[in-house]
Amino acid sequence: MTELYLLILFILFSAYFSGIEIAIYCINRVRLQYKADRGIRSAKIIKRLLEDPQSLICTILIGNNIMNYLAAATFTSIMSKNMPQANPALVATLILAPIMLIFAEVMPKNICQRRADTFLYAASPSVKFFSQLFFPLVYVLKGANKIPQLFLKNVSKRTTIFTPYRLGFFIREGVEEGIISGYQDMMARNIMKLGSIPIKKIMIPLKRTTLVSHDASAEQIRVLAKNVRFSRIPVFKGSKSNIVGVINLFDFLSVGTEKSTISDFLKDTECLNAETLIDDALVRMQKTKQRIAIVTNKDNESIGIVTIKDLVEEIVGELMAW
Repeated sequence: MTELYLLILFILFSAYFSGIEIAIYCINRVRLQYKADRGIRSAKIIKRLLEDPQSLICTILIGNNIMNYLAAATFTSIMSKNMPQANPALVATLILAPIMLIFAEVMPKNICQRRADTFLYAASPSVKFFSQLFFPLVYVLKGANKIPQLFLKNVSKRTTIFTPYRLGFFIREGVEEGIISGYQDMMARNIMKLGSIPIKKIMIPLKRTTLVSHDASAEQIRVLAKNVRFSRIPVFKGSKSNIVGVINLFDFLSVGTEKSTISDFLKDTECLNAETLIDDALVRMQKTKQRIAIVTNKDNESIGIVTIKDLVEEIVGELMAW
């Protein structure tokens, strides 16, 4: 009976290490960081262990293999005493292997995958204990892992790949935990989309834009100022697709006279190709300190305009006033 109890104990410990193995991959990292920042001891232990993942994995593999070996040895001993006429090793393999597969691998991993947080936080003291217990063996294994590198001339350094998909995953976790608000979640997702949307999707076509001719008189500009609610008006010369700059109506009305012409107040503006992505357009307009840009096609003909307001709205949503 003692050997039977030991066998059950070894199988349970093997299941324990299998559960730890899958739990460290499935634990909610955002929740872990949040709890660690709040000073929760179990979270701080897990976070410290995860800072050296190689040592943690070695600890789990060592524990799992030891328990599997002890379970196999104990079961073989039981079989040799109760079935001496049969081959104990063969019988142990045929009977124990399915038991270990189901109860020490499949079941604990399925359970811990779904309840990784609950299990790993509760098991954190024991994981820390085994990491300290197996430290000498872990140290030897980590050293052995470096031996193959001596025979490789060009060993590339491991780099951490942080993809937009992973970022989106962390944002979703933050929303579920209440760390990130719904509005912040919306803005973050919009920002990640900026690099895939060309400005032609959000521009205002020229036919819907208020334009002023290059040779317009001072009186025409004053009339225009009374009828529009925009301060910056694109100026065309000849064809409306030939935008030569922008005039600020406030500047004209403030210091302009009857003899003033548009040329006196005409300002250059940024020209952006229609295929320019929103994030690139935002950076370029920020660097040149422009609030309005002319959108051109592949033939350098003006086809629309885009403003800082249009670009910002792709992040924060509709702005009623600007």
